[in-house]
Amino acid sequence: LMRGEPGVGKSRLAREIAEGRGPAFLVEGRPGDLAVPFSALARAVRASTASRRLELAAWVRAELARIVPELAGDVDASPPSVRSKLRFFEAVFELLRARVERDGTTHVVLDDLQWFDSASAEVSLWLADRAAGLDPPVRTIGLFRTGEIGGEVEIAIERARTAGAAALVDVGPLSAFETRSLVASFGIPAVDQRVDEVLAVSKGNPL
Repeated sequence: LMRGEPGVGKSRLAREIAEGRGPAFLVEGRPGDLAVPFSALARAVRASTASRRLELAAWVRAELARIVPELAGDVDASPPSVRSKLRFFEAVFELLRARVERDGTTHVVLDDLQWFDSASAEVSLWLADRAAGLDPPVRTIGLFRTGEIGGEVEIAIERARTAGAAALVDVGPLSAFETRSLVASFGIPAVDQRVDEVLAVSKGNPL
């Protein structure tokens, strides 16, 4: 789990870690998702099923069609219900497993958890636990903004930490030396002359 201010570089760091080991399954929260159930997860499923090279069993497609209707074909797909919940969760896991078999996916990246709708968050956190049991395990990196996480997601994160299943890393700003080095790397003389102003205004935030 990575926590930090907006623009501090959590997303880039997480993706570099994941992609340095293999392809990543990305589930990304966006502003506005909180009001639309399964919106974050549906984007991830669409991105993963866009390729025809991904072979999925008929029952998996039928379950995923509950949130991505175009996967249904001739199947009448209703929204996930309490009775079908576990089967739907297992279908998401089968999608991940198909990606592992196809392209060697090694990580699940849950980006901007503070914007996840509760339904996507529930499935994603369940998936993180299930994926860790694969051989080899698929690891999960969860990212969220400092002071902006709450509700069910915060409770689930705290439970995972208490159980020793997750580690929390605070991603802080760049030091003065690092900020100066970053500014110098741009090679812009006019900016080099104002590095102290950049340092004062940015407070070490790369963005």
